[in-house]
Amino acid sequence: MVQSPWLRWPQWAPWMLAALLLWSALQLRRFWRRWRQDEAAGLRARLLARSYHVSTSAALIGLSGGLLYATVGAWSYTNFLRAQVAHRLGTMMAPMAWHAILVAAVLAGMLMSALQRRSFAWRAPEGLSAAVRRAAGGFCMGSARR
Repeated sequence: MVQSPWLRWPQWAPWMLAALLLWSALQLRRFWRRWRQDEAAGLRARLLARSYHVSTSAALIGLSGGLLYATVGAWSYTNFLRAQVAHRLGTMMAPMAWHAILVAAVLAGMLMSALQRRSFAWRAPEGLSAAVRRAAGGFCMGSARR
């Protein structure tokens, strides 16, 4: 297992943290400026915008993921499915109901985004080999040990 840079170079940890905090402050300032420039648009128009700036999207995803990991732990849908299967096999306790709600919220968010962008479409695989390849890839990603 690869060691975290914080543990690998403990003498650099305070400096790396200071650089990270400085970078975060600069990004927050940039975000605030952009928010003020769009003041003519209402809050609803900004929240339901067709697209967000890349740094805003990354910040929202990072903050949400960090908050979820800090409060719930490993919350991803693959961990939920792994826990469900292990529970059915009798090797693990059932996942919390909260975990199922998070997975449903992720799926609902993806669906709402696709509907808002008008990009929702059911697409069948382009033949049996493509279907088998995608299923095998999904199986490998879902069964990998963490």
